[in-house]
Parts: sequence; structure tokens; C-alpha cells
Amino acid sequence: MPPRPGARHDPLVALTRADPLSPFYDPQHAQPLSPAPPGGWGEIDQALMDAVRAAVPAFPLDLLPTFWRDWVADTASATGAPADYVAQ
Repeated sequence: MPPRPGARHDPLVALTRADPLSPFYDPQHAQPLSPAPPGGWGEIDQALMDAVRAAVPAFPLDLLPTFWRDWVADTASATGAPADYVAQ
């Protein structure tokens, strides 16, 4: 099949030829996405690592009906899971 006129400058053809997973891959068309080198992630915000967060309030078991309150409390105690996790 003869090439289409203007296919040499068609952006879709260029993308297809630059994709290493494409059956039409041609290394001469592969180019970096940006002419600038990658800048990296930068420094990690150490404040995210601190354990100075406020304590999570206890799940309000008293708002549940008696059957569910007892069931959630017993299941949380037996499994070692928090009551809010069991209630969910």
C-alpha cells in the first residue's frame, strides 16, 4: 500500500511509530516526552511522618440498638478490631 500524502507529518503516525509496543515501532521516531530532564519528586514533607495527630474519637456504641451494641462490642473484643470497623 503506498503511503498517504502528508502521512510523514501526521501526528498519529508519529505516535504509532514512537510507541515501542506498536507493531509499527521505528526507533528513529522515538523521542523523550519532554526536552528537559525530569526534575524528580523533590524532598519528602517530614510533617507527614510525625505522629502528632489528634486521637480518633471512640465510636458511639450507645447510639446503636441494644442487640447491635452488644454484638459490635463482643465482636470487636473477640477479633481485636476497632468497634467502628465492626459496625461498618
